[in-house]
Amino acid sequence: MLHFASVLKQYNVKATDGELGKVKDLYMDDENWIVRYLIVDTLKWLPGKKVLVSPLGMDNIDELNRQVEIKETKEMIKDSPKVNEIEPVSKKHEKMISDYFEWPYYWADQGLWGSFQTPRGFVNAYDSGQIKNPLDRELEKESHLRSLNEIQGEFTGYKIQAIDGEVGRLSDLVIDDDSWFVRYILVETSTILPGRLVLIPPELIQSVDWYSKTVSVHLTNDQIKNAPPYEPGMPFTREYEEHLYRSYGKEAYWKERQSTHY
Repeated sequence: MLHFASVLKQYNVKATDGELGKVKDLYMDDENWIVRYLIVDTLKWLPGKKVLVSPLGMDNIDELNRQVEIKETKEMIKDSPKVNEIEPVSKKHEKMISDYFEWPYYWADQGLWGSFQTPRGFVNAYDSGQIKNPLDRELEKESHLRSLNEIQGEFTGYKIQAIDGEVGRLSDLVIDDDSWFVRYILVETSTILPGRLVLIPPELIQSVDWYSKTVSVHLTNDQIKNAPPYEPGMPFTREYEEHLYRSYGKEAYWKERQSTHY
């Protein structure tokens, strides 16, 4: 199922033995456009503590009750490594969290989750002993996590740069809760067509400049102007998604998307 990141940030988080807190932010992998963690604020239950919860530790997203259900107990969360929101999350800290919760290392291979497409498949293989975490010396990689709050800031959010000029700003992310892959970025075309929203798949992102806060896309202003608009609350049907890719002239990407995400 697809979810808007801004909506997930309004969800409560439930442990196996009761309410845990609330989603405060999401950390996205800026190389693969995939959500790696939710930042959970434990609120009154454990004032001042923020913890990272990976999709590897999630059980279910209850859209009806607007809550994320995780596999851990409140006591397990209570003693988990604390996250410092001011400093970037290092690979060392990620390893510490993974070891504490006994999660497999998602960065151990070239796929989205190890060599798997979904966190559920990865965890099942790890729990059954089919795969093991690599040795520490194989983990000397830089962390590529970015805060959604930073990317989506209401007044300081990232600009979208088309081939022939600025288009608008990144308004939201559309996330697949099976793979936690970012299926689309939602763009508010404030520069070329004020008030209009369009979806752009990450395959069409050319580069991201984290210093100038700019996302460059392989599209022209006219291609974005002529793309089917997204109306809030509109369902994501295959027909709409296929029409979107066709409007960008990227049918090949749509066929590849079907083989990997459907």
